[in-house]
Amino acid sequence: LELARRDAVRYAEEARAALAPLPECDPKAALVELCDAVVHRAG
Repeated sequence: LELARRDAVRYAEEARAALAPLPECDPKAALVELCDAVVHRAG
């Protein structure tokens, strides 16, 4: 279970990094919030 939580955190960090170069907009903000929500749900 701990490994799954660490994986979720790592994937969320990678997703945020992939989103970073995109311009700020509502869809980008929603995807970043989704990353946070998944990590909090997994943790």
